[in-house]
Amino acid sequence: MKMQENGKKKQLITGLVNILAGGSLILSSLCLRETNLEDFIAGVMMGVGCGDLLVGVYVAAKTFRKDL
Repeated sequence: MKMQENGKKKQLITGLVNILAGGSLILSSLCLRETNLEDFIAGVMMGVGCGDLLVGVYVAAKTFRKDL
């Protein structure tokens, strides 16, 4: 039982780290908007950040789901 709790705790921490990483990528992409290349890189960072944020929310929410 304790092994399962450790796995859920690790999964929750992984989800929260993904949420923070996604948020930081989104925020840092808003600062890069001067040249065409920086605009492209900012768009890629925004997309990766949104994907990472969604994965983090999914992983964290999966932790709280009750097993039937």
